[in-house]
Amino acid sequence: MFFLQRDSGVLRTICDTWRNCVIPIHSGSHSPIKRGPNTWIGDSIAHILLTRGEGCSDMEMIQALSEGAGVAYSFSPNTTIRELQQTAAHETPPVRHEACEALGALGHPCLAPNNGKP
Repeated sequence: MFFLQRDSGVLRTICDTWRNCVIPIHSGSHSPIKRGPNTWIGDSIAHILLTRGEGCSDMEMIQALSEGAGVAYSFSPNTTIRELQQTAAHETPPVRHEACEALGALGHPCLAPNNGKP
């Protein structure tokens, strides 16, 4: 994921002079994403980072949660916690467990039965 800005009438990446200015997406394709006009962009970013997209394996989803939870939290704390709680309650056992681990790392309890453990 990268971010664009207008610069002298053209779109440029916001951090095109930085070496690491892209947020990796491990959770698969989420196209097409339609964001309502009143939806905060941070909520959409957290959703993409923390929900399973097309073709996403359990291992990729675990990586997405492990690497993306902190990033998502910086954009939208409330949406991040909500998405992680949903994942902890409804995903496959290994992914549920990782969601609970991410919640704990962010200082929030896992509300899923058995803390997401199988």
